[in-house]
Amino acid sequence: MKSGYRYFLAAALGCLLAPHSFAQAGNNNPTGVTGEFNGSITTAGHYDPFTGNAKRIIDDIVVPGSIGAYPLKWSRILNTRGVSSSFGDGGGWSHSYAWGLWVRSSNPPPLGGENQYDGPLGGVSYPDGRRLDLWSDGPPWTLTEAEGPQGVSHKLFDRGGGNYDLLLGDGGTVRFQTVSGGLRPYVIVDPYGQTTTLEYDANGLSRVTEPGGRYLQINYTTFSYQVTLSNTTYTVYENLVSSVQAWDGRGNLLETVHYHYVREDVRAIVNVTFFNLTQADYDDGTHGFYTYFPGGQATNSAWSTSPGRTKTCDDVRYAGPMKQIEYEYVQRGDVADHYLAWGHESTPAHGNAGRRGHPRL
Repeated sequence: MKSGYRYFLAAALGCLLAPHSFAQAGNNNPTGVTGEFNGSITTAGHYDPFTGNAKRIIDDIVVPGSIGAYPLKWSRILNTRGVSSSFGDGGGWSHSYAWGLWVRSSNPPPLGGENQYDGPLGGVSYPDGRRLDLWSDGPPWTLTEAEGPQGVSHKLFDRGGGNYDLLLGDGGTVRFQTVSGGLRPYVIVDPYGQTTTLEYDANGLSRVTEPGGRYLQINYTTFSYQVTLSNTTYTVYENLVSSVQAWDGRGNLLETVHYHYVREDVRAIVNVTFFNLTQADYDDGTHGFYTYFPGGQATNSAWSTSPGRTKTCDDVRYAGPMKQIEYEYVQRGDVADHYLAWGHESTPAHGNAGRRGHPRL
């Protein structure tokens, strides 16, 4: 039983798990609550005053000598209003190859009308957190807001046979193919025609190979826990990234990053278990450390439970002055997860003292 069953089970229980992104504050942002559109404040971190989302990108591995306009690198991306991923539940972590696409059936019922579907015909999600809906002007679909008000439009083409091409603003392309369970990216082509391939196994993305043969190997570990409902006990499995290895394509290991998680059991109407990323270990003996606020009720519904929001990050490989940061949240509106985040330099348990500041939104 794979991790996806966890969310199927949750939905069957009346949306027991409620990702942060379901909050209403900033939901009308054209690129979603975790997307960049109007620009973000970079004083004390990187955060959007409209959506209340704070973003953080850490390059865990950058492979030297890779060919093409898109370097072969493994980056983790934090969006404080993101959803659970292959890096666990707390913090909304994602990675640099987490492209997503869904497209509704080619013969849906007409839009509008009583008891008829009137939502988008699909959606594109980007590794950095942008999410754009597809409406009835395609295919091809023109994503005019993909790079903000002044940016270049992206286009999604239906190539037939369940294959789609997402044309990016710089001339690159992300190609998706239909597999059991939906669409997934399998090729990224840079503006000069250099191709990076993505391979998968039963756990998820398993290998990313650049044009010169260098590659990233993604490894997983499986966590499990039990949920009892109506006197029936279910075992739920969650596959999370345990390490990523960089190889030179000739059998030589270049670098490895390891990830560690801590289990959190949240007691509610139905008890829920989360796994939170707490540490990254690098080959040079340095580390990244992360803490979270406790998970708990996500909305006014007592059935709705959410993993904890990010509290602190201590990132030796963060490419900016805020290597150590602490996030604070303020509630907006009546629902419990209408939270805005901002950061200030902190003194994490494993870091050095930094200058403190409280930029208000």
